[in-house]
Amino acid sequence: MPPQPSNAEVLAQVEALAEDMLELLSASVRQASESGWEDRVTGLYAEWFARRGWPVIRQPIASTGLADGEPRAEWRENLIAWFRGRRGRPCMVLNGHLDVVPAGDEQAWTHPPYAGVRADGRVYGRGSVDMKGGIAAGLYALAALEDLGVEPNIDVAIELVVAEETTGVGTRAAALEVPDPVAALILEPTGGAIVPISTSLQFFTVEVTGRSAHTSAPWRGVDAFERLI
Repeated sequence: MPPQPSNAEVLAQVEALAEDMLELLSASVRQASESGWEDRVTGLYAEWFARRGWPVIRQPIASTGLADGEPRAEWRENLIAWFRGRRGRPCMVLNGHLDVVPAGDEQAWTHPPYAGVRADGRVYGRGSVDMKGGIAAGLYALAALEDLGVEPNIDVAIELVVAEETTGVGTRAAALEVPDPVAALILEPTGGAIVPISTSLQFFTVEVTGRSAHTSAPWRGVDAFERLI
């Protein structure tokens, strides 16, 4: 195994790539990839992987059997890339989601939410933190290691997934491609803290029945809202 770079060398290489990383982040923010429209940004990342020479799988969620009820499923896909290729070793996953929540009242923003403005050392816009910032950081951390000739003794898969803000189908689909990672690093913004466990989300449907009645004789009906409560 070649000698490993020092911490100082790693930090110097990260700094050398910082401008490129911020440009990628700014460009990704300009793609308004709200949940359901992640295909607006997948091409940008696919081109980045191609320039690096990292193999990438484009996984349409419609082909996984998990996308029932998902809007625009035939247009939405995960990207699963392999740092320096897939070699059959134990695998670590870096997972980031492509979708962002809607911008809301755009007039309330200091900068337009999808302009990717860079000012005062920051990138402004929807998704700059959650979580295109995390994706950019993860990609360029790996790029720095590659540029320094680091050869990990594991495989590293980068999963860029759809629908994290809604149903989670993207990560569930990605698990079909990378089923048994030895570890996973989720690139969510945590202020630099390592968060080994977090809350989750469960979607479900509740059906209640009632009986309609005229407002002049409400006692003849059954209020479904009361049953729901």
